[in-house]
Amino acid sequence: MNKKKYKNLIYKTRPLTDLKDMVRQSVKLYGPKDAYLTKDVPGGEYRGISFDDFGQDIDAMGTALLARGLKDARIAVVGENSYKWVVSYLSVTNGTGVVVPLDKELPTNEMEGLIERAEVRAIFTSAKLEKKLAEMGKKTLKGVDYIIRMTSSDAETIKGPKTVNFDDMIEEGRKLMAAGDRSYLDAQIDAEEMAELLKQLNDADLDLHLHTVGERASRVALDGVELAEKELSDSYHVRVTCAHLEIQDDADLNRFAKLGVIANFTPWWHGNDINPVIPLLGKERAAKGFRCKTLWDSGALVTWSCDNIAFGDFVRWSPYLGMEVGMTRQRTEKTLVPEYDRTDAVLPPANERMGIEEMILGYTINGAKQLGIESTK
Repeated sequence: MNKKKYKNLIYKTRPLTDLKDMVRQSVKLYGPKDAYLTKDVPGGEYRGISFDDFGQDIDAMGTALLARGLKDARIAVVGENSYKWVVSYLSVTNGTGVVVPLDKELPTNEMEGLIERAEVRAIFTSAKLEKKLAEMGKKTLKGVDYIIRMTSSDAETIKGPKTVNFDDMIEEGRKLMAAGDRSYLDAQIDAEEMAELLKQLNDADLDLHLHTVGERASRVALDGVELAEKELSDSYHVRVTCAHLEIQDDADLNRFAKLGVIANFTPWWHGNDINPVIPLLGKERAAKGFRCKTLWDSGALVTWSCDNIAFGDFVRWSPYLGMEVGMTRQRTEKTLVPEYDRTDAVLPPANERMGIEEMILGYTINGAKQLGIESTK
């Protein structure tokens, strides 16, 4: 971004509660405008997909998933980047169950292990990845009820799970909604659902990494952990990490240590300019961003990492520069960034600046504890 050109430009933003709310608001705001451009066949012409159609496709797919008994199920998504991949992912997160995104480049044996451990019941896949699924043993696919093809085909390449086409599921969901089915439309994301997810992860010996930018997101996560710990007591062992933590409610700051929830930050963002977020958050809330020192002093396990990765830009990857920004809460010429990315003032609160020892620990042993490898050499 050209800092001089956009220096006095403030973008209007809007508060969002979750991904479902994000989609609903976008549909309302931009309805007939194109959300995506896609090709039906390689080399073909691009066609636009409006926000209205995007929202309807998510709701239709989610409704069809629930109608097939997949409420609260773990559903995998694996395939090339595409419009259908996005719809598949959001149809699960926005009211169906737990999404299990799988890297399409994983070796077959590693993908098998993840599908088994997560106890996946349905898999969205593309034609290329379907071949990889067909190579898997019966044990891996034993608990999988459905293979949902993002690329339509009538061929039966996988034995066991029922194979259905993405487009057929969309049509099925639309008919159900037209007949009055609101099971997916009215589904809510709350702490009890988070607790149920944590209990399932506990049974599967899996940990959880969440992106929790604002107060409500981390409140749901913390409430869910509290409910799960209360019910499972000493048998609860899920390692939960909340990442980003840009704005937190004062009442929740001491709960991270109490509940054993790990707080993960990207120090690079701690040098941001406060002015663009004031119209959204107000001066008081905007001045309480990234309170990592408060969490550290409360006894919580705090870790550092970097989620601001751009191709060809290795500056923001560096933990050494991350340490500097974490200690100064400002980006200057010393952080080797272009002039337009520098900030004129310390990001408040200034007393949230970290010390060098805390920065080193957060990037090393604390990070190892977050990943459960602190005893590994």
